[in-house]
Amino acid sequence: MATQTLAERRQIRFATIEKYLTSKLTQKQFCEHEQLTYSTFQLWLKKYRQENADPTHEHGRPGNNFVPLTFKPSAVKTDYVIEYPNGVVLRVSEAIEPQMLIKLIRASGV
Repeated sequence: MATQTLAERRQIRFATIEKYLTSKLTQKQFCEHEQLTYSTFQLWLKKYRQENADPTHEHGRPGNNFVPLTFKPSAVKTDYVIEYPNGVVLRVSEAIEPQMLIKLIRASGV
C-alpha cells in the first residue's frame, strides 16, 4: 500500500466532513457510522472550518452571527423611568452615571 501525501490525507478528511455536512446525522451518530473517533472528527471539523471560513468574516470564525454595533449620540434627550411595584416612580436623566443608577436600584430593595 502506497503512503498517502499530506494533501491526499487532507482531501480524505475534508471529503469525510463534507459527507457529514450533507448527512442528517448528529456528529456522534456520524462518527459511529463511519467508525471514526469523536475526538478525531472534532479535530477534522475544526480544521475544515478554519480553512473554509469566510475571509471577510470578523475573526475568521464561521457561525459567529454577532453584528458589531455602533452608537451615535442622539439629538433627542432620553430620560429613564423606573416604576417599582409599591408605586414609587424614579425618573433620571441620561446624564446619570451608571454606577449611581445601579446604587439607586439596589437601594430600592427590589
